[in-house]
Amino acid sequence: MLNTFFYSFLFFYALIFSAFSMAQMPAAGLVDHPGRKVYESYCAHCHGNPQSPKAHTLDVLRKMNANALQFALTEGVMSAQGGQLTQQQRESVVSYLAAEDSSDAWIAKMMCAADRRHVELNKGKSLTRVAVDENNSRHMTAEAAGLTTADMANLELAWVVAFPNTAVLRSAPVIIDSAIFYAAVDEQKLFALDTDTGCVKWVYHSPTKLRSSLAYGELDGVGLLVLGDNAGFVHAVNAITGKALWVKSGQASNNYGQLTGSPVFHADKIIVPISGSGANAAANPQYECCENHGAVVALNASNGEKIWEYHTMPV
Repeated sequence: MLNTFFYSFLFFYALIFSAFSMAQMPAAGLVDHPGRKVYESYCAHCHGNPQSPKAHTLDVLRKMNANALQFALTEGVMSAQGGQLTQQQRESVVSYLAAEDSSDAWIAKMMCAADRRHVELNKGKSLTRVAVDENNSRHMTAEAAGLTTADMANLELAWVVAFPNTAVLRSAPVIIDSAIFYAAVDEQKLFALDTDTGCVKWVYHSPTKLRSSLAYGELDGVGLLVLGDNAGFVHAVNAITGKALWVKSGQASNNYGQLTGSPVFHADKIIVPISGSGANAAANPQYECCENHGAVVALNASNGEKIWEYHTMPV
């Protein structure tokens, strides 16, 4: 009986190891890729390992584009690990993992007909920030939602939009009249989508990877969408045209945090929350502690210039 148990255990272990190995196997055309050795030496012990369930699998990593991977290794969540690689090794492993460039052909196919591309901002504002009010409430009134409790049983899927080569969707949208404004992080794009069909009204192409959720406000009669990116900049985009009014740093002095929280409009100011963490850097054995911290910055809504800043810890 002991032998039966022993061999059953070995079979089970071999099955798990085999499944893990198969999940880590590269595509046929990548077997001899120089980035494979870098990945297996520095990445594979976590990514795809059943003992590290929080780390993305190889399949998930291969859905990310080169810009997203490069940012993760240099400034993002894997910057401590990426700092242990040479520039050549980083470029090699990014080339090995990155999804093929799908270009923007899919967007051209998704564009609305000319008569549906206009964005209307005056008929109704369902959602202008992450929460439905300044108290960060999660309760939306029937008037704001356009739904009652009795309607819930009759809801059906209206449409679906898939973002190619996108591993993470993390932002919350803004919904105004017939437009849903949504930032697709890995795509580095802000979309205005038609609420009825999901077609694309306009696209804002960001030079950097977008990160935070959106907020909407009006200044001198102009509707603006604001959000933060992974490089610490705030983007103010005209909600009707999809053109950037300005892109300015949202960082506080002598500090580098992350713009993970959504900016907030208040009168003629944009309030930017900044989060600070040493969790990622802690993977570097040479890192001590506390190079950045939380802060709040106020920007002029018309031009993005800094008005004041508040630090949660002494500078």
